[in-house]
Amino acid sequence: MRQLGITVTPGDRRYVFRQPDLGLEVFALKIPDIPQVVAEGLVDLAVVSDEWLLERAVTCVPLIPLCWYHVRICLLAPSRVTDLRTSAMQGVAPPERVSVITPYVRLARTYLPEGRYQIRHVSGSAEAYPGRLADVAVDCVETGTTLERNGLAIVRTLVQADVRLVRAPTYDLSRPADARILAAVAGEAANVGCLYGASGTLQAAVT
Repeated sequence: MRQLGITVTPGDRRYVFRQPDLGLEVFALKIPDIPQVVAEGLVDLAVVSDEWLLERAVTCVPLIPLCWYHVRICLLAPSRVTDLRTSAMQGVAPPERVSVITPYVRLARTYLPEGRYQIRHVSGSAEAYPGRLADVAVDCVETGTTLERNGLAIVRTLVQADVRLVRAPTYDLSRPADARILAAVAGEAANVGCLYGASGTLQAAVT
């Protein structure tokens, strides 16, 4: 936004910002909601993370990987639970039905064997559940610090995710301001060639 000449001050509570010179409106939205508004063509361009593109299973066109942060969507279990972790690492399903909590219900259903896992949606604080209110969790991991402090360990990594600029499927980048937008976003990218989240699964889901 700074590169586009939009000023945001600390404590600013606005969610819509205008750049009249370029004829732009910029919306500050929750990341889980962004894939849907892009897919519907309500916005033309957006920055969003791979895990929510996959979770929403909508059609968007990826443009520029930003490499701002890398996360993994992982199956998590208490560190003391060795039987589930061992069976998962050996590629076999657990012997009994396992309760799973997650903000990523679609991803969990995609990667965990149907019928062996009872999946329940939560909005956050997933690390509080395993071994207490549920058997395991599917959640995002960045540094692993939160896992350690809650006595959890990674059973299996399901998805690797980056952050990227995407466009709506019907938008053709013909607006005069588009070149400046692309340059502004690319100028803030840590690595425009990053392939961390560019798996075949991601490409199939968002293109």
